[in-house]
Amino acid sequence: MTVRHRKLAYAVESVLIADAAFHLLWATGSTWPAADVRTLSYALLGAEVSFAPGLLLALAALALTTLAVIHCRARVERCHRLYPLLQAGALAFLAFVSVRALAGLIWALGVGAAADHADFHRLNLFAYTPLCLAMAAAVFTIVRSGAKPLRSRAEVAHAKP
Repeated sequence: MTVRHRKLAYAVESVLIADAAFHLLWATGSTWPAADVRTLSYALLGAEVSFAPGLLLALAALALTTLAVIHCRARVERCHRLYPLLQAGALAFLAFVSVRALAGLIWALGVGAAADHADFHRLNLFAYTPLCLAMAAAVFTIVRSGAKPLRSRAEVAHAKP
């Protein structure tokens, strides 16, 4: 992998670390930076949802698992035995952030109930959607890096230097 791919992976990993850290913080019962759970829920998601510790811990674990997948995928070549699994995980994350980015663009246009909440609308417009678009572009670049066909061992052995 190139240095560029590793830097892209580091950027995605940084966002996932922050996401996991916030979920772990909220799992302790903290509502920072909001005054209460309801306000936090509407600011983050545009609706009232559960902030049960078990759910938050599961989301933190998912973010950390995704971080590990992206970290490893950015460092393996097609010939690595875990490449198919890591590529599938990276593609799944790419699909998720792409759908979230698309939803964020729709909400930014004022479509949907989530757009009715001013805090959510601002955070969506200036944080969530741009981060999802940037992560989608970065992960797309990473998953495309292994797109060239794998040469057979015979081809590699007979290749001219």
